[in-house]
Amino acid sequence: MSANFYDETGLAGSGVQKRFSELYRAVIARLGVEDVFEVDVTLTDEETIHTLNAENRSVDSVTDVLSFPVMDGDLLLRAQKAVCEVYLKESVSRYLVALIRATREHRCIQRGGSPRATIALVRMARASAWLKGRSFVT
Repeated sequence: MSANFYDETGLAGSGVQKRFSELYRAVIARLGVEDVFEVDVTLTDEETIHTLNAENRSVDSVTDVLSFPVMDGDLLLRAQKAVCEVYLKESVSRYLVALIRATREHRCIQRGGSPRATIALVRMARASAWLKGRSFVT
């Protein structure tokens, strides 16, 4: 992998590059593809990210967040399919739903997580398990 880091925050020395490289290698290994990608990563502040997301709303209509293409479509579809096949036990699913519901009921939280937050949490749990080489969420 060739990764070019552009640091607007001073965080590059904090291990961000190392963690990114580890995540990238895990994805490539799980997909079983040759490492031939070049990636540009810009580390920036939260306000800039907020502005970019606001300016690019509806770029990715499923999640309504800013998306950048970093691999060919076929490879991305294979990764998404593999992540969707990760087993999620019903009790874990119920726990995640309860966790998000608790954010809506807690007196110290003004606005809790939405049903879409639950969906995102489930997807994140599956993706994390897949990256760790597991076929199930623990």
